[in-house]
Amino acid sequence: MNSFHPVNSDSFVFAPTTNIFLKGVQDSQGSYHYQHAKGGKSTPSTTGTSPPIKVSKGNLVQIHLINEDRNESNNPSKHNLNIDEFNVHIKDLGYFQSESITFLADKTGTFDYYCSIHLDMKGTITVIE
Repeated sequence: MNSFHPVNSDSFVFAPTTNIFLKGVQDSQGSYHYQHAKGGKSTPSTTGTSPPIKVSKGNLVQIHLINEDRNESNNPSKHNLNIDEFNVHIKDLGYFQSESITFLADKTGTFDYYCSIHLDMKGTITVIE
């Protein structure tokens, strides 16, 4: 039932969800970013660049995030995901932890999604009419 209760709404929304699968990674140059993932496979993205996301207004959106940034011996790497305009805040995730969050795309525009731990780890979500 949680998937039908968006974090930015006081009521349940019974509608199909738009599923977005992301993973937090670090590339070979040390840059942190999000990467599309679906069915356990990565989809191509520019090194160090998080993918732009596009959804329609009124959609129920579910973001699934997994941290695939392997920990170093003295540096446990954590990642989270936030979209302030939709009250989306995924907790800090350790290596191979995951969390899903649902929100209602109830306003149009282009908004930032970001990790509050690694400020260069960010992308945009555009909600179209």
